[in-house]
Amino acid sequence: MPWTVAIILALLWVFGLVTHHTFNGFVHFLLLAAMVVVAVQTIQSRRAKRLQKPKDRTALNDWESKIPPLGDDWKNRTPPEIIGMAKSQAGNEYEVKYDRNTTIVWVSYCCWTEIGKAQTVSDAMQKAREFLFNK
Repeated sequence: MPWTVAIILALLWVFGLVTHHTFNGFVHFLLLAAMVVVAVQTIQSRRAKRLQKPKDRTALNDWESKIPPLGDDWKNRTPPEIIGMAKSQAGNEYEVKYDRNTTIVWVSYCCWTEIGKAQTVSDAMQKAREFLFNK
């Protein structure tokens, strides 16, 4: 609706340019009104997008709950390391990554895929082989 008003005002402004001898200063009023309508519409649309709430709030809450709290020991944590290669039944080899801090195991199957937890490096390799068995 406001864009329609802005277009109508712009057309009237062009009409005023053609007939500037009869309307004189009315053209400047139309130009100012068109600019105000466009500015207000732009501000309102940006504000409406910024204030939109996510549609699925539970998904956001689930994601927030998975973030581990940062304690004082975050500086001492070691990054996950690649511990070896595991072969699928089809013969493809995939890297296996193990995080000693969280005991989480990842396999480089279709990007890094978290496959579970293991207590030791050998358990992590076994879990990776089991994951890749049917892949």
